[in-house]
Amino acid sequence: MIETNRIIMEPTHQITSHFLKVDFIIQLILIILMVLTIPTVFYPFLIAIPFGAWQVMSGIIGVIYGSKWRRMYLLIVGLYFSIGYAFISIFQYGSMPFESVLYLFTFLVPLVLGITYFAMTYREYMASKETKSATKEKYDTEILDAEFREKI
Repeated sequence: MIETNRIIMEPTHQITSHFLKVDFIIQLILIILMVLTIPTVFYPFLIAIPFGAWQVMSGIIGVIYGSKWRRMYLLIVGLYFSIGYAFISIFQYGSMPFESVLYLFTFLVPLVLGITYFAMTYREYMASKETKSATKEKYDTEILDAEFREKI
């Protein structure tokens, strides 16, 4: 099993490796599309919208299956939206604090959240592959042992 920080937790066995694989691949495709469209400046921001929406939906599905770190991610996203809405409501449009907060909440924070979520999904996916491989190896060994005992 991959060594992970306790807060990231062990792989959530309730979340199937198929879901983790689909989750990882969809996020990877969206990241590749964002990187490929960087020269256009505008399109990566358009692609970031479904990327963020996918991560939130994935987080909700993960929470349904008992993932603790995805629950924490959703709490942070909720806090992000709450604080962002409060700051935008407080500051006047066109003021220096408004523009700083707008930059922070429309670019920097989503970038950090997106990269972190992708990295954690990748870790969980790789850990589930290792767990699945170890389980299959143990099962194969038990079958071989049983066959060997029958021959004796």
